[in-house]
Amino acid sequence: MDTNNMNTKSLIQSTAIRLFKEKGYDNVSINEIAEACEITKAGFYYHFKSKDELISGYYNNIYQKMPDNFLDALMLKSNVEKLWFFLSLYIDYTVHNGSDILSQIFKSNLDSDKQTFTNFDGKIKDICITLIDEAQKSGEINNNSKPENIFDVIANLIIGIAIIWSIKKGSFDEKLEIKKQFNTLLGLENQN
Repeated sequence: MDTNNMNTKSLIQSTAIRLFKEKGYDNVSINEIAEACEITKAGFYYHFKSKDELISGYYNNIYQKMPDNFLDALMLKSNVEKLWFFLSLYIDYTVHNGSDILSQIFKSNLDSDKQTFTNFDGKIKDICITLIDEAQKSGEINNNSKPENIFDVIANLIIGIAIIWSIKKGSFDEKLEIKKQFNTLLGLENQN
């Protein structure tokens, strides 16, 4: 896809997300998105098959949208702090976009698996598993399960709390609740 098409696709996505936040996902039509982008409805469909595809694509590759933040992790002292930093990138992204948008992501994935929740795969997963292993060796984590298993539980914990947060329409502090569960899992109950 050439640069012009990528810019248009990005414009459509960012405009749609803004409209979803302002009016709610169900209250925004494809016509409204196209009009706000000053393109035709056919222009929208050239880039996206549906609003579901648009919103699912928005959440895919979250970590690729924030590479500048990665260097900040190097400044942190403990492996647990570094681990929480990487996990927080995902959590902060969901909180920033709101429970309505996240609810639509879940609904869309229930209809057909769009691989939206594979954000914890690949390099980030490898980094987190290494941090868990190092934290276990240094005594920062009081859970002796395999690092891979701990990571899988953390990823599922984040998704599970995000589902509840979405169902409850963002009525509680998602990040704080995840942090409490994270601390419990790692044997860090006395830390915030």
